[in-house]
Amino acid sequence: MRQALDPSLYDSTLIDALIDARSRFGDKEILEDQDRHPLTYTGLIRAAFVLGRKIANMTDKGERVAILLPSSMGVVVTFFGLHAHGRVPVMLNFTAGEANLKAAIKASGVKKVLTAKRFIDQAKLDDLIVELKTVAEVVWLDDVRKTIGLADKLYGLAAGAAPKRFRVKTDPDAPGVVLFTSGSFGTPKGVVLSQKNLVANARQVAAHIDLSPDWVMFNPLPTFHCFGLTGGVILPLLQGLKAFQYPSPLHAKQITDLLPQVNASILFATDTFLNQYGRVAEPNDFSTLKFVVAGAEKVVADLEARAKRVEDRIRMRRGLIEQAMVIAEIKKLERPAATLSLTNRPASLVVSDEAAIPSRFWVAADPKLDRKALSAALKEGEAVAGATLSNAAPSLTVRVK
Repeated sequence: MRQALDPSLYDSTLIDALIDARSRFGDKEILEDQDRHPLTYTGLIRAAFVLGRKIANMTDKGERVAILLPSSMGVVVTFFGLHAHGRVPVMLNFTAGEANLKAAIKASGVKKVLTAKRFIDQAKLDDLIVELKTVAEVVWLDDVRKTIGLADKLYGLAAGAAPKRFRVKTDPDAPGVVLFTSGSFGTPKGVVLSQKNLVANARQVAAHIDLSPDWVMFNPLPTFHCFGLTGGVILPLLQGLKAFQYPSPLHAKQITDLLPQVNASILFATDTFLNQYGRVAEPNDFSTLKFVVAGAEKVVADLEARAKRVEDRIRMRRGLIEQAMVIAEIKKLERPAATLSLTNRPASLVVSDEAAIPSRFWVAADPKLDRKALSAALKEGEAVAGATLSNAAPSLTVRVK
């Protein structure tokens, strides 16, 4: 839901903002990935505190700890686990190559790199890991999770119930993440964003777009870029939207198949990927989307033209269906994918000549037409110069199943 642009809302650490979101939106399902085992707010908080404590035992407070993972529940849990215990995540771009990654590790002063064997095996990054081990210690999260015992689970239960009693207190102006430029023009440059920066970005988006907590945000973009991290992870989690993480934007067919399955409302992507998705998508693959956010690169004119043609076709088809149902006197039509209902729109106000409308329908303090009072008078049968009621027109409602 849209909220006022109140700067005081930015003055929060990331872990506190996550905890406050649970209080605001309730303990709902908030995070999922392609493994389809969703986490609630409490589940996410518990997992973050348990894993974060394990990592805290091998690092120092305030230490920068690198994460080498794709978009998934694992990277989100790890990110907030580090914040819960006062560590700073350094997001490494696993597509940047050996030289750029080594430069990033050196520039950020990272001693440990957190990653997972499953990811490294699937992405065929074994040779890269061999090289990274020469400049930092590689910590396998798969092995860390195997050490989680009863004491850790009890700690997680307690932390989930009262997280602000267990989290390491940090300052909103303290570092929230270290990201890196692509390295296209020389050595990658580190960018430190404060926790306040990240929280403010999410709050500012919510102040401009009316986001519903019932929506699902589908994020196939990597978290080593600010678009994927801020828009695809932090924004939905702080605003009560379920965040669905997908590990690679390159899997066009898998992504378009998943969109309706997970009831995706918002899709984050780049122009290049959106073109790929459009080519392989089936007719109903985008049926649940409210809107698509394209960023990270310039939107080409061709995509804008294609989007307009799609919108025009939708309007035309909707109009044809509406007129056909009116002519056939059909009020409701059941189809396998959706239910179409035809209802009459209430008569609306049509102002033909404002100058002719009597003064009592104008707001005295500031010359402004009182449309509500004028409409009410017309509906009661009063004839008012300069205004009439429109003819009631049918309205088509489509409920997707």
